[in-house]
Amino acid sequence: MVGRLYKNTGLVHADLSEYNIFKFGKERVLFDMGSSVLSSHPQAKEFLTRDLFNVVRFFKKRGIATASWEELLGGITS
Repeated sequence: MVGRLYKNTGLVHADLSEYNIFKFGKERVLFDMGSSVLSSHPQAKEFLTRDLFNVVRFFKKRGIATASWEELLGGITS
């Protein structure tokens, strides 16, 4: 979802955590987009990195296997 947001709309959430992801059936929804920035923003990569770090940390704390934030960042920005 973070990758689609970045690639399809040119946006970075910029305040993403587990509290900004809503599960609706099998769907997931990102919300609270008020702090989003364009991918051209000078701090966009910093915000994207923090977003990915937060989400990966959440899942790893719960023993759920996930790619590293570095791998996710590379896949999103390549």
